[in-house]
Amino acid sequence: MMNRRTAIFGIAGVAVALLASAVTGQAQEFPSKPIQVIVPFKPGGYTDSVARVIAKAIEDNDLLSQPLVIVNMGGGGGAAAYEKMISSPKDGETIMLWQYNALISKALGVGNFDIDDIVTLGYTGTTSPVWAVGPKSGLTSFEDIVTQLKAEPKSLVEVGGIGTIAQFAGAKLEQEAGIETRFVNGNSGADRQRMLMGGNADISLFSPSEVLGNDQITPVASFAPERSDKLPDVPTVTELGYPDATWSNAMWWMAPKGIPEDVQKTLSTALEKAVNTPEVQEFFTNNGDDPSFTPGPEATEEARERLKSIEATAAKMQ
Repeated sequence: MMNRRTAIFGIAGVAVALLASAVTGQAQEFPSKPIQVIVPFKPGGYTDSVARVIAKAIEDNDLLSQPLVIVNMGGGGGAAAYEKMISSPKDGETIMLWQYNALISKALGVGNFDIDDIVTLGYTGTTSPVWAVGPKSGLTSFEDIVTQLKAEPKSLVEVGGIGTIAQFAGAKLEQEAGIETRFVNGNSGADRQRMLMGGNADISLFSPSEVLGNDQITPVASFAPERSDKLPDVPTVTELGYPDATWSNAMWWMAPKGIPEDVQKTLSTALEKAVNTPEVQEFFTNNGDDPSFTPGPEATEEARERLKSIEATAAKMQ
């Protein structure tokens, strides 16, 4: 006959088993609904395009049981988008695609971004910008820029978004080369090109896709680690003698810190497989970019090192 103590232990054992089964069931169900991917830019830009190409590859190749849904939240330097992501439930069903603008915000003390508050799912490809000059600048090479600015500091106008990669990558190169432009604000690539074409600015930063096939502006220096097959006549900053000015802007997938490890692994694996699909490889290659995947831990360390570099650049800009 079962005594009271045996009955209690029996009931407890059943409860533990049911709890374990429920937890296992929850883990197996991920994702249980479409995954929101917050993109802190308006539709149509490069980061938005990357998000959509990756989302399509994941859906077309059944890499996850639920689709990725892109949620664009442009404006505010990404602060509102980041707050939405970081305050979401830690279940992996709200994630974000950003880039190194996040680190610039951190270095400038704008917004609440912190590497320690997120988990990095990985980098899906990188893009390295190029410096280009306008037709009315009288410049045809990086050497021309250096010669003029050494003789007449700030005599050339550089246009870019204040507090963006367009400003910081250029500033790092200028610091390494010992030159200084006069910087003015111009946010979009179209705005910057118009200013170069009109002679209101001489130099600006563009993505490789913005200069490929564009005969109106002349690229003079690439920030990529190696010379691009798509831009074979454009020297890298390393080739020009400034290796510390290299800049590769990662497509950075992140989630709130605290999501389950198995969920993190599921998402990272899907992203890596998506990058390696022919359609995504073709997208990056056609845009003159690097179609590689960097795992979360390695990507996190790269981000920390890049933040140190950005902070050093910012300190010299003040």
